Amino acid sequence: MEISKKMLGLNILLSQVILIVIALGLWVILKSLDREIVLAEMFKMDSLSKAIITLAVGSAVLIALQFFFLKYLPKESLFDEINLILMDKFSLKELFPIFFLGAFSEEFLFRGMIQPILGLWLTAVVFTLIHYRYWRQVFILVEVFLMGTFLGVTYAVSLTLWVPVLCHFIVNMTTAYWMKKGTFELI
Repeated sequence: MEISKKMLGLNILLSQVILIVIALGLWVILKSLDREIVLAEMFKMDSLSKAIITLAVGSAVLIALQFFFLKYLPKESLFDEINLILMDKFSLKELFPIFFLGAFSEEFLFRGMIQPILGLWLTAVVFTLIHYRYWRQVFILVEVFLMGTFLGVTYAVSLTLWVPVLCHFIVNMTTAYWMKKGTFELI
């Protein structure tokens, strides 16, 4: 059974809205426990130069990691049907808002809400576990864990959620570009 482009888009939108609702629910719970996390503080940029440098270095490291996995690991070990369907059904222009919303919702929940409580390493583990569709693909799980860890580092260094959001978005768009242009194939 093939999923339509419209249904896939709605599923993606709904899943990202659910992550944002979970993040806001966690924020309410933490607030009631006197463990205040100030939402505005997450998005503030105290040092633009630090944010830009962290964004540049973070994006470069994540793209290099993605490149390494795509170039040197067997295609079968990185196969993901949902990503192939995304690449097939959506143009790069259409993937732009999808990937931005995905990066925002995941980073808001994991780096913004969970990392201050569980710390960097445990948050990276939870981030990996939430990507349950990859549980049978060990190399993808390792990649997700490494990316989750490094996204956590970019947040810890920059002290603004925009850096991991943009790093996450940039690596997703770069990978989509490579797939669309045929630089790497997963089938």
